[in-house]
Amino acid sequence: MAQVRQRSRGALAPVACVQALRAAATLPYTQGMEKERDLMATLFNSGQARALQYAFFSQRVVGKWSLPRLGTMGRGIVVALALTGMSVVAVETQEKQLAEASQAVPAMLQREAGRRSLATPPGVITFSSNLQDVSEVELVIEAVFENMALKLQVFRHLASVCGPGTLLCSNTSGLDMDQLAAVTKSPALVVGMHFFAPAHVMKLLEVVCGPRSSPEAVATAMQLGKRMGKVSVAVGNCPGFVGNRMLKPYLEQANFLLEEGATPQQVDEALEEFGFPMGVFRMSDLSGLDVGWRIRKEAGLTGPGVEPSRTRQGRRYSPLPDQVCEAGRLGQKTGRGWYQYDGPGGRVARSDPWVHIFLEAYRAQHGLVARSIAPEEILERCLYALINEGFNILQEAMAAGPEHIDAIYVFGYGWPRHRGGPMFHAGQVGLGRVLERLEHHHHNHPDVPHLEPSTLLRRLVAGGSPPGITSLIAALSVLLTSLIAALSIIQRILLFKWCDEDVLPEDVLLFRRILLFKWCDEDVLPEDVLQVTDCGEQSADHPTKAKVSGVLTTLLKPSQGQQSADTLLKPRSAGSADHPTKAKVSECHHPTKAKVSGSATPPTKAKVSRVPTTLLSQGQRSADHPTKAKSAECRPNPTKARSAEVPTPY
Repeated sequence: MAQVRQRSRGALAPVACVQALRAAATLPYTQGMEKERDLMATLFNSGQARALQYAFFSQRVVGKWSLPRLGTMGRGIVVALALTGMSVVAVETQEKQLAEASQAVPAMLQREAGRRSLATPPGVITFSSNLQDVSEVELVIEAVFENMALKLQVFRHLASVCGPGTLLCSNTSGLDMDQLAAVTKSPALVVGMHFFAPAHVMKLLEVVCGPRSSPEAVATAMQLGKRMGKVSVAVGNCPGFVGNRMLKPYLEQANFLLEEGATPQQVDEALEEFGFPMGVFRMSDLSGLDVGWRIRKEAGLTGPGVEPSRTRQGRRYSPLPDQVCEAGRLGQKTGRGWYQYDGPGGRVARSDPWVHIFLEAYRAQHGLVARSIAPEEILERCLYALINEGFNILQEAMAAGPEHIDAIYVFGYGWPRHRGGPMFHAGQVGLGRVLERLEHHHHNHPDVPHLEPSTLLRRLVAGGSPPGITSLIAALSVLLTSLIAALSIIQRILLFKWCDEDVLPEDVLLFRRILLFKWCDEDVLPEDVLQVTDCGEQSADHPTKAKVSGVLTTLLKPSQGQQSADTLLKPRSAGSADHPTKAKVSECHHPTKAKVSGSATPPTKAKVSRVPTTLLSQGQRSADHPTKAKSAECRPNPTKARSAEVPTPY
């Protein structure tokens, strides 16, 4: 169980599954079913159920292709395209990279094809070192390094060799699509397609709509993503788009926490306890610290000519990650980063004494005094800064809605699925609470603009409005809970359909009796069935009545002056002296009828084996036996049936 709890990272369902299996193996059947019902009710009434349903609903939202550049990302994109059955022209101008890719890509494709059940065989991949070979393709995805000058050079070349109508896409993680479109002949046919590494595994695809991108170009990119099995989300053209733009304040806060006294392990443990598969520093080591370093150089935040201060471009800045990179520690690829590994390419992260010494020296150099930082502060500063940027994105209409942001983070950034997504989580915590904590942290750190609450967040709190479809998902959750509970009862009835009465659980017995008498008038109902028509409080003479998960199940137990359900349903022969409640049987409306002889018939599994013997007459009861009745009629039946016919409970 401890291992399940650790691997589930705060998710309730895996733990409940193990508890249900344990109950099934160790408890009597009735108690095991009771335990499973309780666990199901707990799960469906939990906030995690609503979050998972929200995450599920939030994701609903051409023949030959070419891909220039075959680095790590480019290879993954080639494999993802080929797996759909499309032909791909893979171009790499550097001979060494081309040779490596021509060996690695077929192996990756074979491995992935073996793991999937493909409806069509993989497409043909043609390797080339000449960009002229893309002249006949219908769509090009550029995947060179995240350098604007290099991408502009490639797009100029593509514009000169590709035919009219060719869709030009860039796998950029945050560069301006308008600049790239400006150097082409048809800016309307330029869109961004931001894949996430590894591209043939990760489900998310950000489709970036530039200012001049045509609806047809965007629709084509979205359809291609769908064909590749991606969760495609259309986003606006802004620095970092949606995912990386929100990631920036998240990373900044993590670095600031190191300056103030936290360690990489403390920050990562708090985030992993929340449910992330990896903390921020483990994730940075995995993706490579040089990736962000290169982006910061492009933005002019670091480099040889930049003053090494903690304030840059008018705002607080942490040079910690830059100095780690300058020390040659680039993450797992070098065997050293925020953690140490067994060697280059190692995967097991261990605490590194070098990092602790480095942080102490850094704080001393800048006159910083380390303080104790609680996990709650780590979560608030990292997550609420990220959420706050999400509200800014919604305010600027860079995303169509909060569910689009949540889909991006669940499928692309490892946000725990059982927490719905950052915007859904804000609604669960309470927008007022998020606003109050952001104001608190911004007051303590006024030089950090990302902690200043968004105007949209303030407006939503003032108006009492939720950020999107959270309330709708909650309503769907309640409806789904009721449906599951009803299906559970039906499943139990079908499970015991052919069993003899003496082995039936009491709740199934009673439910079958309710179905049996459902068309009868109230004054002819037996006492036990009459009692369960009220779903309210317990009655004094029937203390075992209970309501579970919105579906009433009443457990009848024999008591003084009250017959058990077994006795009530047991067929007797005509004229039996030991059955004071025996009555003649009249017509009840039921789609299935069965004849009953005057003598008891042994139960059979293929025929009707239950005959009700306590139908009450309409308003006629004998003085010596309140439940004894003459032949009576139930609710009128348009088709008269013979008096020897009775409804079957099946």
